[in-house]
Amino acid sequence: RTICQSGKPVVLVLLAGSALDLSWEHEHVQAIVQGWYPGARGGRAVAELLFGEYAPEGRLPVTFYRSTDDLPDFTDYRMQGKTYRYLQAEPLYPFGYGLSYTTFDWSVESARVTAGDEQADLKGAQINNKNAHIDVEIAVTNTGGVAGKEVVQLYASAPYKGGIEKPAVTLVDFAKTSLLEPNNTEYVTLSFDIYDIASYDCYDANENGVAAYELEAGNYSISLRNNAHEVNECENSVIEFSMPDLLTYKRDPKTKRIVKNRFTGESAYGGVPIDGSTAGAPITYLTRSNFAGTFPVSITSQRTSKDVIKTASRFIYDGYEGAEKPAQGVAGTLRIWTREDGSDANRDDLKGTSGVPLKLNEELVKAIGSNYNASEYGQLLDQITIDELFTLVESSGYCNDEMLSIGKAYHRDPDGPSGFLADYGALVDTSKWSGFPSETIIGATFGKSIAFQFGRAVGNEGATTGVSGWYAPAVNLHRTPYNGRYFEYYSEDSVLSGYMGAYVIKGAASANLYCYLKHFALSEMGINPKDVNVWVTEQALREVYLRPFEIAVKDGEANAIMSAFNNIGATWAGGNKALLTDILRNEWGFRGTVITDWSTGDVLMPPDQGIRAGNDIWLNPKITLPNRSIGATPPTFILHAIPRTI
Repeated sequence: RTICQSGKPVVLVLLAGSALDLSWEHEHVQAIVQGWYPGARGGRAVAELLFGEYAPEGRLPVTFYRSTDDLPDFTDYRMQGKTYRYLQAEPLYPFGYGLSYTTFDWSVESARVTAGDEQADLKGAQINNKNAHIDVEIAVTNTGGVAGKEVVQLYASAPYKGGIEKPAVTLVDFAKTSLLEPNNTEYVTLSFDIYDIASYDCYDANENGVAAYELEAGNYSISLRNNAHEVNECENSVIEFSMPDLLTYKRDPKTKRIVKNRFTGESAYGGVPIDGSTAGAPITYLTRSNFAGTFPVSITSQRTSKDVIKTASRFIYDGYEGAEKPAQGVAGTLRIWTREDGSDANRDDLKGTSGVPLKLNEELVKAIGSNYNASEYGQLLDQITIDELFTLVESSGYCNDEMLSIGKAYHRDPDGPSGFLADYGALVDTSKWSGFPSETIIGATFGKSIAFQFGRAVGNEGATTGVSGWYAPAVNLHRTPYNGRYFEYYSEDSVLSGYMGAYVIKGAASANLYCYLKHFALSEMGINPKDVNVWVTEQALREVYLRPFEIAVKDGEANAIMSAFNNIGATWAGGNKALLTDILRNEWGFRGTVITDWSTGDVLMPPDQGIRAGNDIWLNPKITLPNRSIGATPPTFILHAIPRTI
């Protein structure tokens, strides 16, 4: 306020991890630069921006509100019973908002719908094929006086009848131009499948006897927008089409696997629906049909049915009872790494401490990497000894150990997400590691290629410094500014978060770094929520909170995931088979490893529950399980590490 009273023009530069209350600044400063946490080179980058060496090109990945009263979470930041995408209240700065030193004009060149071998103009089209795909080509022209980049955002709207909940608009794709000089034009294409705008009808609100993803009959539209609240002024910025009939997705269109309720009603996993309907007084969830009447004004009451919650928290999947145990420790000759002369590597060789060069069995790696059902894969698994398996499960914190039986090397897996974090996994020369920007500023770029480049840069550092895996990226959502961990998440939006995570994973994989996508799932409160029950409808779970993970698995080909501290409803996320096996592996087709979040060896993350659910390994550097039986009673943990949180 004092600076503004000087009468000089004021540009406010913010370095912050979340949205701030800028209602006063909005009226009194000439411009605001949101720098988030920009990394080691961020100061220079901001200076270059202020001095006009570059034009701003980012967009807000979160909403800036006029008042904290506009936040559904303000009265109840614990996330009990609220979910939203874009609020009806007029924000100070909406999601997707951003300014530049130049201006751009958009022109819709074409909008086409493809169904099978047939293609048609989207405008006025009637779509009755649930595998239909929509492409919109936009010509973007720099009409200003300086070079700059533009972000084009495509949103969709579905008919709302007050039954199945739907957002007024939802982001479906976005594109960013390259650097355009004045008067230059670039063509960008935005695309989506109509499945991407389907709604999950977990309560059978339309009474057709189906609980699945559905597209109701009626009029739909797509809109080209400058942000979530502002339609671009170009011609044909809004294009309408229709669906004459109800389209239902009983199977995932990509994996062809059955999709059904996992957490709702009598069939809910663990016997307790995640909407909390059987665990206490009914929770009032936000509805678009009565937004004012369902907007929270007080803290949602805690669930009172403690016995119900306790039963669900201890639920252990018993479908493996009586199953034949796999063979372990079978003598075999398959080795992933050997010495250069073909002889077996010893433990020091595989740890990389002996100085002896190793040779990769490329033929074996290609065989098992291209086909999970390859006979060599089964043989390799059979060769692993019981002790090696227990070591892998028990102590895979920031690393996973070598295996003599198959010539598996020691892998180092440091934390993230702004590059590698110098902690338990930093057993290398960390001076070669960079301080990259936070995830939120990566999200603010709205640049898929930038996300890819970021992932590849981290992967290259891993290749140089002996790092194999990375506890990143994180794709949980921003729900409220009152959260100290939001700098490590991309956005409040599921689609933006999903594609940013997917392209970071692709970039890292191109440099041979595997990524543990995290924190799966419902860890939005971000305060390491151990033993916290998160209640939500299955529709909101699937459409909002699981959506970024789904995109990163299907489009980013993620092959490692970190489960969350919290409970899904009343069952720990890492011990929830409906989440880790039924949805992640069966519905989405995930093939890979699930690791816990940081384990302190307590009963809240029991291995007998987790392993049966699909949680493979525990993030704990030094841990011993005296009782190694997989039974009904959790084994006793003895912890040999300093507990910390990540």
